[in-house]
Amino acid sequence: MTLKHVREEIDQTDSQLIRLLARRAELSRTVGRMKAAAGLPIEDRERERQVLRRIGAILGESDEAVSAVRIYEQILTESRELQRCERAEMLTDAEASR
Repeated sequence: MTLKHVREEIDQTDSQLIRLLARRAELSRTVGRMKAAAGLPIEDRERERQVLRRIGAILGESDEAVSAVRIYEQILTESRELQRCERAEMLTDAEASR
C-alpha cells in the first residue's frame, strides 16, 4: 500500500463522513424544532452523556475511542449551535407572521 493509495482512501472516507455529518446536522435542526415546539431546553446533558458513552463503547478501550469521544464532544457542541439557530429562525418567522 502506498502513501498515495492511503490518502485516496482517506479522501473517500472523508466524502462519506461529510455526507453523514450533514445528515446529522439536518437531524439536529429537526430536534431543535421539536424541542422548541415542546418548550424544552436545547441542552440535554444526560442525552449527551449517553451519546458519548455509546461512542466510547463502540470502540472500547483504545486511542481511537478517546479521539472519537473528543470529536463527538465537538459535534455535540455544533449540534447545540444548530438547534439555537433553528430556534432563532422559528422565533423570527413567528414574529414576521404577526
